[in-house]
Amino acid sequence: MIRVVLDTSVLISAVFARESLPRQTVRWVSDRGVFLRSVETESEFFRTVERPKFARLIDPAFIDFLRMFFDRAEMVSGVPPVKVCRDPDDDKFLALALLRDKPMPL
Repeated sequence: MIRVVLDTSVLISAVFARESLPRQTVRWVSDRGVFLRSVETESEFFRTVERPKFARLIDPAFIDFLRMFFDRAEMVSGVPPVKVCRDPDDDKFLALALLRDKPMPL
């Protein structure tokens, strides 16, 4: 089974654009893959969608779906930090992606 990292911008795009490629990707990963998350990546996403400017525009049913999506995701802890992205906020996603093909300790 493929293990996938999705950044906050992909997830936010999935929230707002019903027929978009990001939403199709989230659904595909939900059906056929394993979504990888860390405390940091999950926190960033939910902090973003809970902002007042977004919260009032979001379909609550899709947020419920994403909560289940995160609940079923594989939590990865102890991700070694990297500092290579132009946007330092993206480093946590790259660090997680670098681990996606390595077996995770039980």
